[in-house]
Amino acid sequence: MAKYDIYESPQPPDKGAKNKHHVRLVPIGNVSTRKLAERIQRSCSLTVADVEGVLIALSREMTALLADGERIHIDGLGYFQMTLSCDIPEEEKKIRSEYVHFKSVSFRPESSLKKALSSTLFTRTQRKKHSGTFSLEDIREKLIAHFEKKDYMTRAEFERLSGFRHTTAYRRLKKLVEEGILIKRGPLHFPIYELANK
Repeated sequence: MAKYDIYESPQPPDKGAKNKHHVRLVPIGNVSTRKLAERIQRSCSLTVADVEGVLIALSREMTALLADGERIHIDGLGYFQMTLSCDIPEEEKKIRSEYVHFKSVSFRPESSLKKALSSTLFTRTQRKKHSGTFSLEDIREKLIAHFEKKDYMTRAEFERLSGFRHTTAYRRLKKLVEEGILIKRGPLHFPIYELANK
């Protein structure tokens, strides 16, 4: 039986807006290649090592095919395809190849897979993994304590300090920068934050 939990949906800073909620699946863990091979071995004549070798080879071949621009179909699962992003400088008017980058891999499940999963039973998890619910004042106090010991802070440090999970921490940091409490420096994907009024 799959586990779920209820999360508060981000809302625009509108005083009249009511809090909305959504449900999310709570993964119970990660299944390794070895574990998957052991499960497959139970229903066929191959050894665990054979199945594991096939899965590793499948991973390598799929990576190579996706990199060539292929769309991959696996019976019973669905379709895999690479997705792209494009960062065009403001002064440019045309898209050039150097502006196009890998974004992610999309997966479109087959109808048979969706039908098989539609009968899944769910129960609410007892494990709480939500972000913390600190007020802005609480966060400010924690920031002051942090910056008394260190000149800068990473997003990972902010997550540990606040108890927020990744997405919530990102939104809170963005808000703190907009309000002039923090200054964001460094590269886009690995920024550091400094206290604005030292």
